[in-house]
Amino acid sequence: MLFQNFLKLYNMKVFLITQNEPFYIPKMLKVLINDSKQKDFQICGITVLAPHRKNKTIRSWIKERSQIYTYKELFLVTSGFIFAKLFNILRGDKSPYSVRSITRNNRIAMYMTDNINSESYLNILSKLDVDLIISISCPQIFNKKLLTTPRIACINAHGTLLPSHRGVFGSWWMLYCGDSEGGSTIHTMVEEVDKGEIIWQKTFSCLSSLIWRYLFSYT
Repeated sequence: MLFQNFLKLYNMKVFLITQNEPFYIPKMLKVLINDSKQKDFQICGITVLAPHRKNKTIRSWIKERSQIYTYKELFLVTSGFIFAKLFNILRGDKSPYSVRSITRNNRIAMYMTDNINSESYLNILSKLDVDLIISISCPQIFNKKLLTTPRIACINAHGTLLPSHRGVFGSWWMLYCGDSEGGSTIHTMVEEVDKGEIIWQKTFSCLSSLIWRYLFSYT
């Protein structure tokens, strides 16, 4: 019901909170930007956070990923990140792999912070008079005050069919558990992670031949 209600609103002010990931998030951001032009809502700002791996050494990051990837996937992901990093350096704002570059090219205001729950950051959002906050793979947990800042709701895109596989690496858990069906969920956000009202879901057949990397791109 909530989803149907806010779809009817025009000139809605939407704020995005995400992370600097080079493959999937830039594609999602481009879709949202195109939708904002067609459906007449305004993306009034975005915060691009550092991903969790920024706090880890390369060795610890590879060791962690080796527990969830096959060796082939680990090679592909590592090679992909290196390629995207070099491409971003060489092409700058013309790179399709940079969330920040896409943001700048579309003249969307960026609001930087290390802590989305800080008082100073919440004051900025309050002054923007945001209707809806969309979380896309946000690496930080929203506190109660942030959750109640927008006029309508905070919503999150999650890569499984909730309530199954809440939390991180949901696509990997779908494969590990042998799910016959996968999908994506958009839900409202509450203090407990991935526990809000489900407002949209899409399903697909989860083939046994799928590897984690490709399953993640579907969701």
